[in-house]
Amino acid sequence: MRNKLLLLFFTLLSVAATLNAQSADPVVFTINNKPVHLSEVYQAYTRGNEYAEEKQSIEEFLESYIDFKLNVEEARAQQLDTTLIYRSQYNAFRSRLAAPYQANNNIEEQFYKELYGRFLTNVEVNHVLLPFDKKNTIFPADTLALYQKAMKLYEKIQKEGFTPDILPVAKTDTEMQMSAENRNGYIGWITPLMLSNNVENAVYTMPLMEISKPIRTQKGYHIVQALNRRPAIGGVDVEQVVFGFPRIPPTQHLIDSVEIVAKREYELIRTGKSTFDDLCAEYTKVFQTGREDCLFGEIRLDSNLPPTFIAAAISLKEPGDISQPILSDYGFHIIRLVKKKAIAGYESMKKSMVEAVSKRDKSDQLAAELRKELISRFDIKINNDSYAKLNNIASEISPRDTAFIASVTNGNDILIDIEGKRQYDVNAFVQYISIKQKESNLSPRQLPTIAIVEQNPLNMTTDILNSYFNKFIWIAVSEYNNSTLEDRNPQFKQAMEFFTNQLLSSEVLEKNIWQRAKTDKEGLSQYFAQHKDKYSLSATKYKGTVILAKTQDALAKAQKLAAKQTTTEGLANAIRKQINKKSTQVRLESGAWYKKENPYIDNKIFGGEAPKANREYPYFAVIGKFIDTPEDYTDVRNAVVADYQEQLQLDWSKHLREKYKVDIDKSVLKNIQ
Repeated sequence: MRNKLLLLFFTLLSVAATLNAQSADPVVFTINNKPVHLSEVYQAYTRGNEYAEEKQSIEEFLESYIDFKLNVEEARAQQLDTTLIYRSQYNAFRSRLAAPYQANNNIEEQFYKELYGRFLTNVEVNHVLLPFDKKNTIFPADTLALYQKAMKLYEKIQKEGFTPDILPVAKTDTEMQMSAENRNGYIGWITPLMLSNNVENAVYTMPLMEISKPIRTQKGYHIVQALNRRPAIGGVDVEQVVFGFPRIPPTQHLIDSVEIVAKREYELIRTGKSTFDDLCAEYTKVFQTGREDCLFGEIRLDSNLPPTFIAAAISLKEPGDISQPILSDYGFHIIRLVKKKAIAGYESMKKSMVEAVSKRDKSDQLAAELRKELISRFDIKINNDSYAKLNNIASEISPRDTAFIASVTNGNDILIDIEGKRQYDVNAFVQYISIKQKESNLSPRQLPTIAIVEQNPLNMTTDILNSYFNKFIWIAVSEYNNSTLEDRNPQFKQAMEFFTNQLLSSEVLEKNIWQRAKTDKEGLSQYFAQHKDKYSLSATKYKGTVILAKTQDALAKAQKLAAKQTTTEGLANAIRKQINKKSTQVRLESGAWYKKENPYIDNKIFGGEAPKANREYPYFAVIGKFIDTPEDYTDVRNAVVADYQEQLQLDWSKHLREKYKVDIDKSVLKNIQ
């Protein structure tokens, strides 16, 4: 019943509620002097009749609405609004209803559409990175010398351009070879999410051939140049045969030896003396693998593969085209193009974009845009002097270090003020930092579900503090936005009041009527006895008990006990004491059944097929008798429960009318057309 009411609520919530132009909102009725106004009655009346099969008159509706409001009043009197189940349902609904008021889906949608737009373009890039020292914590002072070095390099590139030896990288440095972000000099064509967010923004927006000033990321300072832009090349499905190095890293002699073999096989294919299929067959025979071992799969510009391998695969033009032998850290590869794949549509790519962004520092850009929009809704003042003191500490002590908190001396300063109604002092922010420190020492499985996990941990101490502060502001403003929705949005307040009343009404009816109607054996028996003449059976029923047993012996014992008992309760007690003392050997199912309602009765009494065996209780017997008229309420339970519930409802309404003082001004109803 409760679920039906909730479903009804969601169906009716969208119905608009307005009054005919009126300057006043008169009182229709009062409950213990609490007024219920015409606007509320009109709204409920309109909502109720919108989907009703038979429309009620306003006079008829008023009586039922008074009963509804009395139920709400009684629910509060019984403190049903404090129960765990009520609070759980209330909070769950409020969270769902509040979500559209808190999030800005337009900003997020626009963000991913702009990102998708970038995926439609590839950029050819020169790049150089001057990395920070490889340590977990970088202080602002550490960056000064590196920045000065980066500026000198920038000036040199401005004059001489990017040259192959600008900052050479050892060929054996696999990480530098694999990652476009870390390689220096010409890195070829790139797609979004291959570079740090700030670097990506530069290469996708700066004029062609312009050289950027140093761009700081958590890895170091980058200088980039966008050489060209072209419509994006999608993915390619390829096959390959690899002439692998027997040892890694290989010696130069080993590289030269393997290259000779790879080039010889390529030349045989090029001149038509052999085929790629022949080479693949020989390759899989030697290594005793299946034909599918030559299948490599899809390659894109952002694949985590050697750049030379990607470039060779992408450059193949027609299915069947074969590359020259390509060197990687693992050997020489001959690649054959299977098919080219176009860039997928926006909707197809969105899920993968969302997942990819969540694992990269580009998520910080989206968070910043969402945070900026949310903050713009309120008058928020930040005490910059108080934050500056914290930033000074962060220039010498990492916020991830417990010594940072011990160094804070301005804890009572107000740090954030929201509309003059809610303030957060430095101590509140420090407490948040303490939580983040504890999280940093936990594994992902140990983190609480509400933890905001840093997908891209920063290493610059002042950046860490700024990141913490931005998240703290987000939490503070989100909490304020959520807790004040009713005060700021009449529509939200009205929806919550309607849901609250519906929930309270259903809770009080569940407790005092619905549950009682199903479980009050004495009441049901009395009601049946008083109204026995109104109930009948549509056909003969078999009334009795099905005995289910684990063993044939247990079944025989139960049948002997049944012969000595006159009631089902007596039989159940006897079985519990004599057969089921240590474990349940016998179960009983009692009732009254029409034909085809119970497989055991059908088999034993009506000559039907043997029922599907119960694995735990495979042996069964039935005892009982035929009845043509109901003997007690259990023989017509559903009908009696429905009638008894209706009687309880009438008695309940009468009780509430007597308990609460209700005054009605029906003259006001003429305002409802």
